[in-house]
Amino acid sequence: MSIAHVLVAIDASPFGVELLRYARQVAAAQHASVTAVYAVTSALMATPAVALDGGMGIASLAEIDEQELQRAREAVAQEARTEGPALNWLSDRGGPCYRLMQRAAWTADLVVMARHDTRQATVGWVPPDLVETTALDAGRPVLVVPARQTATRWVQPRRVLLAWKPTREAARAATAALPWLRTAERIDLVARAAREPMEPGWPGSEQVTAWLRSQGCAGRIEVRDPNGADDTRLGESLLDWAESGDADWLVMGCYGHSRARERLLGGVTRTVLQQMDRPVLMVH
Repeated sequence: MSIAHVLVAIDASPFGVELLRYARQVAAAQHASVTAVYAVTSALMATPAVALDGGMGIASLAEIDEQELQRAREAVAQEARTEGPALNWLSDRGGPCYRLMQRAAWTADLVVMARHDTRQATVGWVPPDLVETTALDAGRPVLVVPARQTATRWVQPRRVLLAWKPTREAARAATAALPWLRTAERIDLVARAAREPMEPGWPGSEQVTAWLRSQGCAGRIEVRDPNGADDTRLGESLLDWAESGDADWLVMGCYGHSRARERLLGGVTRTVLQQMDRPVLMVH
């Protein structure tokens, strides 16, 4: 898989600009272009109708929305004048940012987003459930960055923790991560070791290791066996392994499904997103 187009969800805050710069660094390493999507909760949409003071209240919120939009657009324009990958702008002027992100992601090779630590949508900020919605509905690789953290070492990961189990989600995540796995110095592979007979074709650690080698991954591969870690603890175990192995990125499948009014994540995925302290590349 090659990376030619990176999408990044931003807001008008200083961290939104920082995340944009991080996404451009990731894109530059892959010789890719970048599109900045203004994906925020509109003041008009976030404010309960009972709190609006007639037309004056609506006008004030509309003005806030316009000011935030212009601030973000000016920041993107200023960043576009600096050295780096081609940078494009996309917004829907207060429209549903969930749908905008989904549509834009369909033609992107990688989506970069921040996992904010807020539990409620805040005016001018990316909605707190936008990561889950995009990961589950867009069908594209999503690189989730911890809130307010874009360390330089995370641009081109030297060490990667790759979580594997025989599912399409894990297979897609491993394939999406190949541009970075190929250049990683070390890959910690969390997969069931082939110490006992498995069903024919069941890919365990030996098969995945062989596949990684065939794909040009020349770094050291260490296998960590998850046997004994139940689902209630596996998410925490993955984060512990990432920390103990000094992994720059965690790569994993994103498990869950969408419904008309809610997004449901599997326990491991939910735990990782809630407690993550380093970038997580995930694919549904």
